[in-house]
Amino acid sequence: MRNKLETTRKGKTHTIKLGEVTIDLVVNTNKDGRVLELFAKADGGHAAHAEDICIPASLALQYGCPVATLAKQLRWRNYEPHGNFGQPLSISDGIGKVLMEYVEEENV
Repeated sequence: MRNKLETTRKGKTHTIKLGEVTIDLVVNTNKDGRVLELFAKADGGHAAHAEDICIPASLALQYGCPVATLAKQLRWRNYEPHGNFGQPLSISDGIGKVLMEYVEEENV
């Protein structure tokens, strides 16, 4: 069953750098702090690709997929645009990396 989104949600914006490409990822949570929604804006013609990851990821989260499972599946994908040394390998790797921060917060 899909978790209904509250009318007002708490969101946090994360900036992901992939070389010259910047992605602003908004992670929205419910009042209990559970991640239920992702939005992304990207430059360099990559906005559609970022949203193509965020829309199904948001639906998966709303239907109960654990954040850790989703983050694990998005991590370590290696495709263009690539980040420089120390940056994510791809858009999905960057999103997965951000989601892992929420997993680590839950486990604290």
